[in-house]
Amino acid sequence: MDQLLVHPHHGPGRVTEFFERIRNGRNAISYMSVSMLDSSMTIAVPVANVDVVGLRPVMCPEDLRVLTERLQSPSRPSRGTWIQRFKDGAVKLSTGRLVDAADVARDLTRRSTTSDLSFEEKRQLRSARRPIVTEFALALGITTERADEIVDSILAGQPAPPDSSASDSVSALGSEHAR
Repeated sequence: MDQLLVHPHHGPGRVTEFFERIRNGRNAISYMSVSMLDSSMTIAVPVANVDVVGLRPVMCPEDLRVLTERLQSPSRPSRGTWIQRFKDGAVKLSTGRLVDAADVARDLTRRSTTSDLSFEEKRQLRSARRPIVTEFALALGITTERADEIVDSILAGQPAPPDSSASDSVSALGSEHAR
């Protein structure tokens, strides 16, 4: 217990207990209770369905390297009006996958440097960045403020600002980060 897991839509949570429920009067189903860190919500997940639900451990350094590469990769070609781009981004964010959120954050961040984003695109950019920043904070053991600075630097293609509390962890992301 007390394991930290990440839910694709609710974010990080801590396993607080395991319990069983009788289903249909005869089948005992094992559940885990996960208390979400960013809210007062607690969810019960059947242990047999953890993978189906998408619960996973916090990323390791190698996974962060892959996420960093995704944030720095070339943007997708922009298509159509802002509403079409917004819908495409919403579909990607609905998957709950960090690499999809990284695509949306990367593309909207780059677009914001060349033109103004609509109100909805700005909101979508914040929604795309939130799980990325949280993942960096949890994986590197740093504050979300520091993780936000690191994500800003990655998206800008610059080295992370110096900070002794996480400098070794950030430099472990590899030379791709310093591009």
